[in-house]
Amino acid sequence: MVEFAEELVKKVHFWKADDEAQQIVYGVVLIPEQVDSQGDIVGADEIEAAAHQFLTQYRQSGIQHVGDALPSLEVIESYIAPVDMEVAGQQVPQGAWIIAVKINDPEIWQMVLDGRLTGFSIQGYANSEAEEAA
Repeated sequence: MVEFAEELVKKVHFWKADDEAQQIVYGVVLIPEQVDSQGDIVGADEIEAAAHQFLTQYRQSGIQHVGDALPSLEVIESYIAPVDMEVAGQQVPQGAWIIAVKINDPEIWQMVLDGRLTGFSIQGYANSEAEEAA
């Protein structure tokens, strides 16, 4: 089980905002071995564990880490990239966590269309340890 202790925020842009009828956004949540905005690196095993914990314990989404999860945002797909691939011109490495969210709120969907919401941001807590220089 992944335990969270220190808040982390990681932003990755949507690669697809689906048509008006479906109102679905797709994107990468976490990429393995990539430095995040706090200077941390998350391995593929930790990403997979976090993705599984998210689905089994939370499976909810909100906006900008403010307030509670919103029932109008439904996580409808979540998976770990099985191979390196390219989606909509974005390189997605093996082990990356990808989700799709259906937006059932016209005001929030308009924020996506207007470019005010542009990607996913993971919020969690982690215990971090400094690496010793070799």
